[in-house]
Amino acid sequence: MPASQRQNPKSDIEISQTAQKRRILDIAKEKLGIAPENLDPYGHYKAKVSMDFVKSIKDKKNGKLILVTAISPTPAGEGKTTTALNLAHSLAQTGQRVILVEGDVRRPMLAATLGVTPMYGMASVIEAARPVADSLTDVPAYGDHLHFLLSERPIPEFADHPNTVAALRTLAEAE
Repeated sequence: MPASQRQNPKSDIEISQTAQKRRILDIAKEKLGIAPENLDPYGHYKAKVSMDFVKSIKDKKNGKLILVTAISPTPAGEGKTTTALNLAHSLAQTGQRVILVEGDVRRPMLAATLGVTPMYGMASVIEAARPVADSLTDVPAYGDHLHFLLSERPIPEFADHPNTVAALRTLAEAE
């Protein structure tokens, strides 16, 4: 981060207003190798990827992590949970083993959305009390290929917890 940003930080809206937008078709082609015919654009800056394309990359080993995030909260929410859940479910339907990790450990909502109460989860992994495999929650409605690492309780000190980096590294390397 530049020193000027630390001394006089810009607000989220100021940063977003100065950002140079790029067309989603260009980003998909240049960065991901996704041809325009495999996308269903919604305007110039967002698109859905066709299921045919998702199925065509089923056996590729390249991707292991997808991060769904947002920087501009709204009273109704941004749709991160819905997006992540739909994406995970779609990938699991192709036969891929998917673990959906609830990353918002300060205000966990995914368990409530799914209507489950996990005994163990992200807090247990971060506190190094349980391995990832023993902390997963399965929801039968989502089949055998989709597993959840939910936050069983809030962790307000998440960023400062001494095990956070090791826990995140473990998740990134999970098979």
